[in-house]
Amino acid sequence: MGLGRNKLFAKLASKQSKPRVVDGALREGPGVVWVSPDLERRWLDELPVRALWGVGPQTAAKLHQLGLRWVRDLAKVDEATLAQHLGSAMAATLVAYARGEDERQVVANRELKSLGHDETFAVSLVTLEEVLDQCRHHSGIVARALRGQSRVARTISVVLRFDDLQSISRSQTLPFGVDDESALCAVAQALVRSVDLNRPVRLLGLYASSFLDRDHNPVQLSFEVVARGDEKREAQERSRERQVSSASLRDALDDIRRRYGEQSVGVAAELTRGGLRVERQRGSHAFGPEETPQD
Repeated sequence: MGLGRNKLFAKLASKQSKPRVVDGALREGPGVVWVSPDLERRWLDELPVRALWGVGPQTAAKLHQLGLRWVRDLAKVDEATLAQHLGSAMAATLVAYARGEDERQVVANRELKSLGHDETFAVSLVTLEEVLDQCRHHSGIVARALRGQSRVARTISVVLRFDDLQSISRSQTLPFGVDDESALCAVAQALVRSVDLNRPVRLLGLYASSFLDRDHNPVQLSFEVVARGDEKREAQERSRERQVSSASLRDALDDIRRRYGEQSVGVAAELTRGGLRVERQRGSHAFGPEETPQD
């Protein structure tokens, strides 16, 4: 979490508060960073331009060609000169950022466009089965979050980040919406299988988007014959079947949990040696599970 007098410093502080890899080792972040006036001045003097919101690799490359590598360099450049290379809007924004100014408003009630769960693991996952197991874990969390919003999602996405910090993402959009753990998991696991897992996986993210109201979900069983080897279509049909067939069980479990608490009942996949494990988004451990839960 980041706290600052405007959105610029709050976002910079939020990034500083998170864990990060330094010299190949994962270092915990402080969790919360408050940007004091002294820290504002130090950041404006020490941060690279790449740290600023909106400065991606291409914009950073253009700035570097102009000899502008640090935020303090931007404070010295003429806005009109910068506009010739980046456009007037970006030039005005960057010059303002270099002075610590940011007029963007914080919108508290933005329309929800996606939701998901990601975890950075204390011990990287090295086998496909480990990653697939975590897909089941993530699917349960995202499915409960969807049902809590009375929504279903048509687009399922997974993000894999490796130990070298490179990331790969995959997504699939269905002709119907899902809010069932098994339905989400069928698609997520198919997406994971489409990636060449030749490196240890440090982070796994599962996200749902393209929402529909739960009561307006055009899903019904299909009797279409899917050609063998068409993994996306096979995953889609497995997801469809599970979304439809598990509806009554899903609603019953949710009703019991609302009445008697989240730990009152669960499915077999949520049972571990320590008992019932029903996690919320973000999980119970800051860096993901320390070990894979045992059935």
